[in-house]
Amino acid sequence: MRSSLPLFLLLLASRYAGAQATTDGSVGPLVRLGEADFVVDENLGARRGNNLFHSFESFSVPDGGSATFTGAADIRNVITRITGGEGSTIEGTLRSEIGSEGFFFLNPSGIVISGGAVIEVPGAFHVSDAESIEFEDGAVLFSGNASTSGLTVASPSAFGFLGSGGGVTIDGATLEFGLGQSLDVTGSSVRISGSSIQLDGGGARLQGAKDQSLSATDLADVAGAGGLVRLSETTVLATGGDVAAGGEIVRLNEYSRFGTLATETQDAGSITVRGDTLSIRNVSDLYSRTESARDAGDVLVDSSNLKLNNGEILAETYGDGDAGDITIRGGQLDLVLFSVLTSSVGAGNGGEILIESDEMNLRFGLIASSAIDEGDAGVVTVNANKLEIYGGGIFSETSGEGNAASIFIRSDDLSMGYGFINASTLGSGQAASITIDAARLTLQDSYVNSGAYGGRASDGDAADITITGETLLLTNGYISSSSDSTDAGALQITMGDLVQLTNASLSTAVYSNTGGGGSLDVNAPFLVVGSSGVMQTTAVLGNGGPITLDVNALVAAPGARIDADSQIGADGQIAISGQQLLNTTETAALDSGFLDAGAILSNPCLAALLGRSELVLTADGLAAQQLSADAPTSLLLSVVSDDQAETSFNAFGTGHCQETE
Repeated sequence: MRSSLPLFLLLLASRYAGAQATTDGSVGPLVRLGEADFVVDENLGARRGNNLFHSFESFSVPDGGSATFTGAADIRNVITRITGGEGSTIEGTLRSEIGSEGFFFLNPSGIVISGGAVIEVPGAFHVSDAESIEFEDGAVLFSGNASTSGLTVASPSAFGFLGSGGGVTIDGATLEFGLGQSLDVTGSSVRISGSSIQLDGGGARLQGAKDQSLSATDLADVAGAGGLVRLSETTVLATGGDVAAGGEIVRLNEYSRFGTLATETQDAGSITVRGDTLSIRNVSDLYSRTESARDAGDVLVDSSNLKLNNGEILAETYGDGDAGDITIRGGQLDLVLFSVLTSSVGAGNGGEILIESDEMNLRFGLIASSAIDEGDAGVVTVNANKLEIYGGGIFSETSGEGNAASIFIRSDDLSMGYGFINASTLGSGQAASITIDAARLTLQDSYVNSGAYGGRASDGDAADITITGETLLLTNGYISSSSDSTDAGALQITMGDLVQLTNASLSTAVYSNTGGGGSLDVNAPFLVVGSSGVMQTTAVLGNGGPITLDVNALVAAPGARIDADSQIGADGQIAISGQQLLNTTETAALDSGFLDAGAILSNPCLAALLGRSELVLTADGLAAQQLSADAPTSLLLSVVSDDQAETSFNAFGTGHCQETE
C-alpha cells in the first residue's frame, strides 16, 4: 500500500468517515453490526426463492476487519444494497459463504476498495454504483432507497444507471479470485490504481456507465459509451477467463496490463475493450498468451477515437497452441511508439491482425505478425481511408520453418516516409504476398518487400506483390520481391494514371545461386523513370525474369536502367507496349492533372538503345510473338536527339524503331 492517498481518495475517505454496518430495516430487522468482525446472517435479510436480499443504511469493512455473509447452501444470488447516502469502504475481508451464482454489492453513493481488502465469494462478485437492478420477470429493485418493491424469485438481469452514482475505486489493493470466480465492476466512473487483480478460471468486466442499462450477468457486455474507466499502475490478468472494459472514456496508463493467459487445460480468454475515446499509453498493454497446447485469446479494440502511445497489443504463442487474432476498429486511430503484434515462437500459429479505420497514423510503431519456429505467422489486413506511416511499418515475417503470412492494405490515400511494408523470410519458411490497393500511393525513403534472405538454396522463396490504384510516387526507395538465392516472386503494378520512380527501383532479382528472377509487370498510362531509376529481374545461375511495361508513355531520364539479364542462365525478355517513348535529360514530379501525351509527343520513337541494335516498342495491335522475337534483355535509356545521336533512328511499321546506316 502506498504511503499517501491521492486527493480524490482523501475526499472520499472524509465523505465516508464514521460509516457503520447498519441495516435499514426494510427487508429484515434493524440491526447495528460490529465495527470490526461481523456476520451477516440470512435472517437479517429477505429470501425470495434462490435470491437473498439485504438492505443496509451503511456498510463498510475496516482494515483488518471482516464481514461474512451466511445462509442456506441453496442460495444462488445475494443482493446487497446500501441506501443511506454514504459511500462504502472495503479495506478488510468481504466474505460470502453463499451465492453460488453471484454476490451483488450496490451503493449508488460510491464504493472504495483499498489497502488490504480481500474478496472471497463463491461465484461472481458484482460491485456497482447502479441506481437499480432489474430481474428477468421485469421487477426492479432500487438501490438508493429502502423500498421493498422489486423483491423477486427471478434471477438478476440488468443494472440501471442514471449517471449520478459515486463511482467505484480500487486503490492499492491485491485481489485474488479463486477458481471460477469473476469480478464485475460497473459505475459512473471506475478507477483502479496501484492494484493487482488476478483471476483463476473466471473473468473480469470494467464498465463506466451512465444513463444506460447493462447486463448484470453477461460480463462480455461492454459498451463504448457511459462513464470513465481508468487503470493506472494496475494489472488485471485472467487465467482461462475473458476480460472486458468499456466506457465513454477508457484509459490504460502507467505500466498497466489488461490480459488473459492460457493454462495446460484451458484456452486463454478473449480481451474486449470499447470506448468512444480510448487510450493505451506509458508502457501499458493488452496481452493474451499461451505457453501450452491451448490457444491464446482474441483481442478486440473498438473506439471512435483511439490513441495508442508507448505500449503494446499482443497475442502470442510460445507453445503448440495458436495465438489469438487482434481486431482494431476505429474512426481516428493514432499509434505512436506502439506495437500491435501477433507472434509464434513455438509450433502454434500466429494470429491474424485486422485494422479498420477512417484515418490511421502510424508513427515509429509496428503492426506485425511473426514466426520464428515451426508455426506460421498470421495474415495482416489494414483498411483505412487515409493511412500515414512514418518511421515504422507493417510486417509479416518468418525466420524459422513456419511461413510468413499475407499482407493486405486498402486505402484511398496511403503515404509512407521512412517506413516499410514487409512480408519476408529469413529461414526455410516461405515469404508471403503483399497486396496494396491505394488510389494514391506515396512512398518516400520507404520500401515494400517480400524477399527471401535465408542464404541457402533450400530456404523459402520470395512471394508476389500486387499494387493497384491510380497514382504511385516512389522516391528514394524500392518495391521488391527479390531473393538472395531462391526464386523471386512476381511484381504486378497496375495504376490508372501514373507510376513515377525517382532514385528508386522495382526489383524481382536474385543475387546468387540457382533462383530465378520473377516477372515484373507495370501497367499505367504514364511511367516516369528518373536518372537513377532501376527496373530489374536479373539472376545469376537461374533465369532472368520477364519485364512487361504496358504504358501509353514511358518517360526516362539518362541512366535509368531496365535489366533482365542472367549471368549464367537464360536472359529474361523485355516487352514495352504502348504509344509513346520519350527520352529526356531530366524528369520532374508530375501533377495529378495530366496532359494529353498523344497531342504533345507526335514522334513515337524518341529514344535510343545504347549497346544494342534494336529497341522494340510495341503498339496495341502488335502480336505477342512479334514482341518476343525482338525483345532485348537489357535497356540503358539515354539522351538522343537529332544533333546528339551517333546514329539516326527512323520509325517504321506500327511500333519498331530500328537503327539505320
